[in-house]
Amino acid sequence: MKGTIARKVGGVAADRALDELADRLAGATRTTIEHVVRTRGPAIAADADLFRLKHPELDGAPLDRAYIRERARRLGGTGLVTGLPSVVPAVGTAVEIAAAAADAAALTYGQVSLILGLAHLHGRDVTDREARRLDVLMVLGLDAGIVSREETVLKAEGHDIPLASLSRKDLPDAVVGRLNRSVGERVVHRIANRRARSLLARLLPFGLGVVVAGTTDYRAASSVGRAAQTYFDWIENARVDVPSAVK
Repeated sequence: MKGTIARKVGGVAADRALDELADRLAGATRTTIEHVVRTRGPAIAADADLFRLKHPELDGAPLDRAYIRERARRLGGTGLVTGLPSVVPAVGTAVEIAAAAADAAALTYGQVSLILGLAHLHGRDVTDREARRLDVLMVLGLDAGIVSREETVLKAEGHDIPLASLSRKDLPDAVVGRLNRSVGERVVHRIANRRARSLLARLLPFGLGVVVAGTTDYRAASSVGRAAQTYFDWIENARVDVPSAVK
């Protein structure tokens, strides 16, 4: 597939194209995360409340799963639409590059919104921006393999973050800010690299790009949703007697 992609983008080596795309997407990813966390929290919370009202028979994990499925389907549908230009040879390729770049930002927007919606459903204050930014980065990092769990702590970029501290919401502001900076950069670049690969795959001919676009966005949203559900479940089940110090 890499050879096909390289030929279609004009003979430029696929690895070089990936690096250039990733650099461009990193800035857009960072901006999108910041925008959603800072400005969209109340609207996302209201939308999550409306979803809950529409499904009074659901609660807890079943509600989370239904919410994730519904949001993932929306994002998958958007991906299918943005993949359509790849069906048209030559001209369609140029249009698809622009459409796919826009969809990469839309996918990040949707994933961050999904995380904040689940945070609200789990009783976390979406107007507490720094804390919710940390939640978003932890979930994205968990999905990307940057954050991991060892017993009662999350390990991220050299930091040990007790789940109980996240549960009690008593992490010092200075610690939250430091984590947001150090983990954020790694998460942004990992996401940008993933987006670059999926963007180039959209250039495949004969309608294959449409399939890639739709399935990639659906799976990416579903994966982040599952990571968010796991993360919030870990926090809620954390023992309150775990020391709150962060190394």
